[in-house]
Amino acid sequence: MSICFDYLSFTIPLKNSSIDKMKACLELCQELALKMGFVPDEIFQQERVANGFKFGWDIGEHIIFRGLGPIMGSGFSSCQLELKGSGCRELEERDFIGVLDLIVIAFVEYQANFTRVDIAIDDFLGNHSTIEKIELKLMKKHYTSSFRKPYNRNGNMEDGYTLYLGSRKSTLLLCIYDKMRERQASGYDTYIDFWTRYEMRFMKEKANALVRAIIGNGNVLDIKDVAFGSLLKMLNIKEDNNYNKENQEKVITASWWLSFLENASRLELKNQAKKESTITTMKIWRCEKLAKMDNKIRLASKGGGEDKERVARNIDIIQSFERMSAKDLYIINKDRVRSNLKPLNLDDIKIDISELIGEIMEIESRTGILSSVFPDSDILDEETLSKIIKHCQKAFINYQKNILPF
Repeated sequence: MSICFDYLSFTIPLKNSSIDKMKACLELCQELALKMGFVPDEIFQQERVANGFKFGWDIGEHIIFRGLGPIMGSGFSSCQLELKGSGCRELEERDFIGVLDLIVIAFVEYQANFTRVDIAIDDFLGNHSTIEKIELKLMKKHYTSSFRKPYNRNGNMEDGYTLYLGSRKSTLLLCIYDKMRERQASGYDTYIDFWTRYEMRFMKEKANALVRAIIGNGNVLDIKDVAFGSLLKMLNIKEDNNYNKENQEKVITASWWLSFLENASRLELKNQAKKESTITTMKIWRCEKLAKMDNKIRLASKGGGEDKERVARNIDIIQSFERMSAKDLYIINKDRVRSNLKPLNLDDIKIDISELIGEIMEIESRTGILSSVFPDSDILDEETLSKIIKHCQKAFINYQKNILPF
């Protein structure tokens, strides 16, 4: 059993009166990043900023800071910090401060307005509660809840299904779902036999109320007490009875539901099962989604020789460096460190590109194949070849301008 924060979003006022608003936002971003254990080299400016904000930066891989947004009630422009599930895990894995510490800092030091807080309870045993037992009780209407509308069900047995209480548009939502089957359906190895997640989403005023409940009168409550107290309030499952829906308050709570809550309440707060790295996720996605496309390309060029395919591939790889950013290299190096490999620097990238260009030139010297890769050129003279190589080198130069040193 584990309990974790799985989403956190809040806005804080930009009180810096500097004329340079971008600089003021960046300074606030750096201040928050430092409190979370990040250094300036781990902050990357976003090209596109969402949610009505003018500026945006990524902190690390998965934490987002946005600046100069809508005016708050205090009269100041707003700034936003957002941690989705992967952002919460990234913060906890750094072992500097936890999500709960960040909530306290935001509330006490920055007078934050919390827009969304998610708490997830992960049950890896199923010795008291299962999603099937819960749904049977919901079907019988043997429960009370904070929600006026009946539950909804989405999904299937093979890929896993979800029970919803509340609405995605409301300020409170409870989702109970088979996390193990969901992960397996997405192509991940779970290495466990059971995993049910109870996910509580608190939005707007409910998010602020939750934070006030956690912090109380200066004594920060244990998150497990808040989590199970909230779950019991959202869904109180009753023993079998003959009462109608309106009279379920008269019925005692089901013993197995109480056992689930009481046993869990004695457990220490833990991180959820560690998710795969971004690079690993990319590998899985590419294998699953692009294998068929790669095979089509290979078959389409069959008979044209491997040389043509290798030249086209190398040129595509070199040109892709134009689109790489400092954050991309940061993510690559994090994965290399996890694999006990030396982080890459600009010289390593330059050598890599030189090797790709060298392979292109070696193939060209043997086959003269570049004219077939670039059919617009009837005769591939030295001038055309020079332009191709210059474009490849320009890709690296543009990449180099945007990358930060490591």
